[in-house]
Amino acid sequence: NKLDCIALDGGYTQYLAKITSTTELDMLNFCIPIRKSKGIDLSNEEKIFNKTFGSFRSKIEASFGELVTTFKKLSNEGGIRVF
Repeated sequence: NKLDCIALDGGYTQYLAKITSTTELDMLNFCIPIRKSKGIDLSNEEKIFNKTFGSFRSKIEASFGELVTTFKKLSNEGGIRVF
């Protein structure tokens, strides 16, 4: 969908050309941190974007961590401690 947005960290940007050429997605469907060019500092706006983006990703990762913990607690894989 044109409105879908996928947040990626900088490690996956090398795959974007292949993804956009083999799917209906384009570069506007991806949100990635701004990389610093050698010898050129990021602007204040770019620093704020990266900080905000990092916070967003951390919240999502924490939510997935909570889901994993919840599923482990509710599964029948382990015993239940009774005090």
